[in-house]
Amino acid sequence: LQRLRADAVTAVGEIRQLVYGMRPPALDELRLVPALRQQVASLHAADGSPMAVEVDAPELPELPAAVERAGLEGARVRVAGDSALVAQVVDGLDRDLVRILLVLVPLQLGVLTVFLRDLLMSALIVALSVLTTAAALGAAALYDVTAGPGDGLVFFLPVAAAVLLLSIGVDYGVLVGRAALAARARGARGDALAAEVVATAGPTVAVVGVVLAATFATLALVPLDSFRQFAVVMSGGALVDTLLVRPLIMPMLLTLRGERHAG
Repeated sequence: LQRLRADAVTAVGEIRQLVYGMRPPALDELRLVPALRQQVASLHAADGSPMAVEVDAPELPELPAAVERAGLEGARVRVAGDSALVAQVVDGLDRDLVRILLVLVPLQLGVLTVFLRDLLMSALIVALSVLTTAAALGAAALYDVTAGPGDGLVFFLPVAAAVLLLSIGVDYGVLVGRAALAARARGARGDALAAEVVATAGPTVAVVGVVLAATFATLALVPLDSFRQFAVVMSGGALVDTLLVRPLIMPMLLTLRGERHAG
């Protein structure tokens, strides 16, 4: 027992020396530069004379707690590796989304105005596409917090969904808009115009939308949350756009526009 006790005392002493050598207490008490001076003061040359070592370091500002506790004064705190790359990509995509919208929305508005020769109708088509895209992204966020892991939307989803849904919405908007222009040319106004638009373009838009939504829904079969989020946002956006926005809301807004003009 005495020998075991002695071995234990020796082991504890060696551990303390190892810990002291790895992180001297002077680092906590004096910080890096004074601690270096203290350590150097105990050193001697081969002939036994004190060793002269000059430590040239300016006064350093306060550092983050973790770096300071590690004794790494003067270090620059940077984030590296995959996490930093992902953060950089995400921040870049957020800025890119704004730039894409600033280019895409005016471009669509200009092309539709030239094609339909109706600025207000073109603006209505683009505005409804933007609102549908926002609603679809909201549905994906709701899915994430209710049925998903709750980690937020996958980083590429807003950009991809915005470009695709805006383009799809404009396509269906053109169909409804052309039907409205044709009905107006035949003298239809008010409720009659809306009813004719729904009867003419509604079934085609609805069928195509259901097929498109079902196609995107198959992505949910992939056992990855990013694919399921994409399936939710694209399927939901396609259904809302083709079953509610284009065949119902847009004709009603056109009817209100006609009544205002008539008044």
